[in-house]
Amino acid sequence: MSKKVEKVETVDRFADNFLSSSENQVELNKYFARHFFDAFKGTIDDEGETLTDWLIEVREAFQGKYGPIMKEHSFYIKEEERIIASTVVALFRGVPLVIYVAVDPRDRGRGLAKKLLMNMLNSFYDSIYQDVFLVVTPGNLPAEIIYKQLGFEGVGINWEELLEST
Repeated sequence: MSKKVEKVETVDRFADNFLSSSENQVELNKYFARHFFDAFKGTIDDEGETLTDWLIEVREAFQGKYGPIMKEHSFYIKEEERIIASTVVALFRGVPLVIYVAVDPRDRGRGLAKKLLMNMLNSFYDSIYQDVFLVVTPGNLPAEIIYKQLGFEGVGINWEELLEST
């Protein structure tokens, strides 16, 4: 899915972005691994990952597995020593790609994913990028609804064709 970059409604700054984080990277990796493990467990996106699997995935992702993390466009909310919601963006083959949107199951229904995505979209407004991309698992209705509300549109499933057209 893709979204043209434009200013969306104003959102209060309630989340940290990676640039403003005071956490060291090893600790941040641990927080994110636990966050993703909890957020994806039992969902349509759960592939049976263990906490160790998530530690490896987070370390590799933050080291550039999907391209460099766009820290100024990636946000998270931390409460009581745990990350409860996050939106992480990487520069994948030259285009901004949202690689994770996750909300802890105990905190769903508070509008956190939508607020973080709005922060992320607003962060691109004065950037050189005109589009932001994401991948959604077919059947992930809560995500599909939020993305549609924010103006994301389906652009296909073939990355080669997609990247040629951007």
